[in-house]
Amino acid sequence: MRAHIPKRVGSSVFARLFYLAIGIALAALFPGRLAAGDDVQVVDDQVPALLDSLEAAINSVRSFDVRTTTKSEGYYQYERASDGSVTGPMRQLNPPRVDMYVHRQVYHDGFRRMETLDPKTGQVEEILASNREYDKLLFKSSSTGIVRSSRTSNAWQGRDYEETFRDLYSGGVRIMLVLRERRKWLRVFESDAGRRVIFEVDPKGGPGVTFGGWGFRVTADKSKGFMPNVIETYDVIDGGRVYLSRVTVTEFKAVDGVVVPVKVKRENLVTEKGSPFFGRSLRTFSLVVDEKQSSWNRPVPDELFKVAFPTGTKVTDEIRQVAYVTGSADPGDNLDALAANAKGLITNIRPAAPPTRSYLWVWITAGCVGVLAVGLLLYWYRRRASRRTS
Repeated sequence: MRAHIPKRVGSSVFARLFYLAIGIALAALFPGRLAAGDDVQVVDDQVPALLDSLEAAINSVRSFDVRTTTKSEGYYQYERASDGSVTGPMRQLNPPRVDMYVHRQVYHDGFRRMETLDPKTGQVEEILASNREYDKLLFKSSSTGIVRSSRTSNAWQGRDYEETFRDLYSGGVRIMLVLRERRKWLRVFESDAGRRVIFEVDPKGGPGVTFGGWGFRVTADKSKGFMPNVIETYDVIDGGRVYLSRVTVTEFKAVDGVVVPVKVKRENLVTEKGSPFFGRSLRTFSLVVDEKQSSWNRPVPDELFKVAFPTGTKVTDEIRQVAYVTGSADPGDNLDALAANAKGLITNIRPAAPPTRSYLWVWITAGCVGVLAVGLLLYWYRRRASRRTS
């Protein structure tokens, strides 16, 4: 008498055909989705519409004037010498290093203003005003100023409000610029039952590729107006993905029909694979918007994007390669007039390169001396030999 062995679920031919029929039916109902791990990859012909939705959500914030408080916490640091050079391995900070920053940030149509305030008194310490051509920075405590070409900078990384929804890097590297530049390599997924859409591009070097050495992963939340709620930067090392940073919006607010981030956390991660702290937060930035002192999509006066250097300000103009002390009030927008009225104009701020020392004459002289010495030695040897024979 044979023992009864129960069949495994799905092991029969009929069960397999049944599950295959269900799969075909689901594929027919949802033709835009293909299984890809935990997420569902979107077929290519649907990607343009999703990119347009993401761009429309980002551009719905046309302007803002926000006051932000950012708490920075550093958890690890390298052993360094007094000159800043690394002298030892990374060590954990206990307790973490904590810094507080307060800013007023204003943006409209590519123009921006960043005021750094004293966290205790609220007094303005530094002002940055930037247009599409140049930046002007005023440091009030030292009465110094800088004029420079507009450029990307990580000086305000973790504190820059545009990093919370528009930029991949502090200073103007736009999310949409990178995604559209790498369109042919872009992968798009849906997750959380279609609530979130993930845009992902690997590092791609070459001309015309912005920040090609890095990969980016942007997650948009459909329930939050398609605004980005997670922005990640990563590298591919030894065939594996290593995350460098992660920006997560923890709270949104609806303002006049527009969804905006009001609480954000940025994490800079430990990326050294051999480190015992690999993958942990190297430093975090927790940014909170003061909603009572902030506004979005309101008119912004043009004067806010001009910084006037007071009389007596020591200015370094990196564009014109001059340094001077302002001799009259700065009109705020005419750099040529500002330099023309300057006192103590220095026409070249770059220190002269030290003269290059040539050692060619040393080698020539040494060679001549060597040849002469060998000649004298041979002459002495022959004279000595001739005396012996005689």
